Amino acid sequence: MPAVAFYTRNVLEASAFGIGLLTSIFFIARALSAVISGRLSDKYKQKTLYLPIISFFLNAFAVYTYSYAINLSQILFIRFIQGILNGLAWVPIQTILGLSVKYSIRGRVYSAYFIAGSLGVMGGNMLYAVISKEPLRYILLISTIAFLISSFLTLIIKCKIKTLVTLESKEEVKLVTTELPRQSYSSIISKIEIFSLLIIVLGVGFFNSVTRGDLIYIYMNEYLRLEKSLVASFIALASLFGLLLSYPISWISDKYTGRYALKIALLSCVFGALILSIEVGWISILSLALVYTGAASIVPIARKIGVSHPTSGGIIIGLINALANAGNVLGSALAGYLYDILPRSIKIINLNLSPLIIVMSTPIIVVTVLTLILSPLIKY
Repeated sequence: MPAVAFYTRNVLEASAFGIGLLTSIFFIARALSAVISGRLSDKYKQKTLYLPIISFFLNAFAVYTYSYAINLSQILFIRFIQGILNGLAWVPIQTILGLSVKYSIRGRVYSAYFIAGSLGVMGGNMLYAVISKEPLRYILLISTIAFLISSFLTLIIKCKIKTLVTLESKEEVKLVTTELPRQSYSSIISKIEIFSLLIIVLGVGFFNSVTRGDLIYIYMNEYLRLEKSLVASFIALASLFGLLLSYPISWISDKYTGRYALKIALLSCVFGALILSIEVGWISILSLALVYTGAASIVPIARKIGVSHPTSGGIIIGLINALANAGNVLGSALAGYLYDILPRSIKIINLNLSPLIIVMSTPIIVVTVLTLILSPLIKY
């Protein structure tokens, strides 16, 4: 991601809006394919693991074609293809993962899953910090190899998982209801509660489009005047802190209730967003760590609740992914546009604040306030 973002900005001279579109186009494609993949996961269960095997394999070649792109349109087309492949790949893995473990530990298992992915992001940024001066083709070759390895590992999982997922729909309902006394399954997966959960995911995805998208590299490089390698190092370090703090929140969702964990995660995102608006380089580590902690916690909790549906866990996982993707689409495009037109900073009480971050953090603040108000009505 940093390699393509800096290449598009510095070599192809794309606007910040164009950089934002890199993330938007990816998540548009991913949202569309995630819903389809979720429906297939409900119907065919572990057989859909063929989708990530094929998708990772094709992604290995797609990512390398960035080195041949000569304009923004070609970059966006490649990113769109990547979005489709990622949407097809991840929903089956997430669905099978949830169905392979007991409800009482799903929050922590999804957290471990998310941590593993975040470690990959962190490792990628740390590696980029070391090889940032190398030719683009050399950097992308490493990504290609990583995708090929992922395809091979998924093939191994597919061969080993034939007898792992054995729960039928009725057995899954029995498992959930017996492990949650005094709470009927319908109260946990009610339409109102799922809708509220999707709104939370949408709001978090909107702001996360800035902190986890392509634009954060440009923002820290140009607004905070940090070197490219230092930007990647900062993001890697913030990711590490976020990982260490996110797992305890998922433990709370398993030990107590999801709504308590969601409150903590949302407040972490809000405080992180407010601190990020302060234009001081070292503060960005703390702010990003708080945002990453909240986002890394909310996604596993949402997937834990969604996948527990006896017949539509896959489609709910697909909807959760789609709404998160929709937030990324809207947020990335808007952030890129605002980046080009808003002033770089405003001064309040001797602090230089970023109007861009202040505007982009508004939805997550609103979602957090609404969640705190409606909390007594939410039972999950």
